[in-house]
Amino acid sequence: MKEIIFLGDSITDCGRLWDVRPEPLGSGYVRILRKFLAKEDCHLTNRGHNGYTAWQVLRDLEEDCLARSPDVVSLLVGINDVSAFLCASGGYDAAEYGALLSEILARIKKTTGAALMVLEPFLFPWPQEYLTWMDTLADFQRAAQQAAAEAGAIWIPLQGFWQQAIEHEGAAALTEDGVHLTPRGHELLAAEWLRCFNNVQIPNESL
Repeated sequence: MKEIIFLGDSITDCGRLWDVRPEPLGSGYVRILRKFLAKEDCHLTNRGHNGYTAWQVLRDLEEDCLARSPDVVSLLVGINDVSAFLCASGGYDAAEYGALLSEILARIKKTTGAALMVLEPFLFPWPQEYLTWMDTLADFQRAAQQAAAEAGAIWIPLQGFWQQAIEHEGAAALTEDGVHLTPRGHELLAAEWLRCFNNVQIPNESL
């Protein structure tokens, strides 16, 4: 059975700690993916944490990921890093964020040999105040893409993906507040993740 671990912030967490179902996957895209992967001999573990930054993912990496011997690791983290940097609340810049991601991915690869998937951190241009975040966000996105490339990870670009979705469905159908996703937003994210998952090659194993 293939073990897939999802790391990240509240977008991944999505209420998993309060999920009383047999598999506490939360109510977001990870839960939706479970339905699609049920016949693929995959076990999904959600280790997203509300409010986490890349530094916190790295801090808890042993417990959340390395000790669980994953075959695939999916990582989505960054928007809290951007927020902390812009709000001058002890955050670091895009270069430091990229270095943290590189360390996370390198440790996973060295310890577990897992296939890696890195999702681009994203933000909706709604409400309009978030338009002032976009230049900084772009720096963090480039850092994430570079870290993914250096680690040989599957890169899942999402900023443009959401822009196209907005044109068809409108932002309010996809996001609650510009950061977190609606049920429809989670459906679309799950579908895009699954499309990219089809390109993942697990070492010594065929999907």
